[in-house]
Amino acid sequence: MTTPSYSGTNNFDDPLVQPWYIEGWTSQGVNQDTIQAVTGLLTAPAPLPVNLVYAVVTGMYIDMDSNPLSGFLTFQLSESFSVVSNGTTYRMPARYAGRDNTDLALSMNNFGTGKVYIRRGLMSVTLMTTSNPAITTDSGNPLTYHVVEHFLGGQQFDITISDAEVSPVDLRSLVVPGSITPYDYDPADPTANEGFSPSAPSMVVVPGIIDGGTA
Repeated sequence: MTTPSYSGTNNFDDPLVQPWYIEGWTSQGVNQDTIQAVTGLLTAPAPLPVNLVYAVVTGMYIDMDSNPLSGFLTFQLSESFSVVSNGTTYRMPARYAGRDNTDLALSMNNFGTGKVYIRRGLMSVTLMTTSNPAITTDSGNPLTYHVVEHFLGGQQFDITISDAEVSPVDLRSLVVPGSITPYDYDPADPTANEGFSPSAPSMVVVPGIIDGGTA
């Protein structure tokens, strides 16, 4: 069987279901219109900088009778920042962050949504540390995460994560003093508060810079 190639023949009126016109089925060998595949369509996205440091942050959520609570948390970066690694600048927008470490069968697929679920009373998330010297925020202020506990009686607060933290580290040990406030949970619309929305687009490569999209 020869590889089909376009010979200039107009095949628009060829039958679509007649085997006689399908190369390889008979000796007819009709020339077929083909379109050159575009290279690079399956190229993997650029990886994150190698000089970023991550930590596993955990939290236990149980009631007074040791029953596991349910709900989810969100971790939003305080502002956009840039990272320089091997001469390449990575632009990271302020967005929901964190990889949910819980992997249970039949669990909800929450990758990319910003939701980090409490399962069986345990929350576990991998977050980028905020004290990395390679990070430069837009304002020059230290980077923080704004954490919201999306459940009845939940709170909201800010956290910082040092590069020196040993994983796993307890969430409450990272809270910025004075930042804790009640969270106004609405059981009829649990994701509406705090302007909750899915994460920004994945990182894409643009000329001269690697950009994580817009917040």
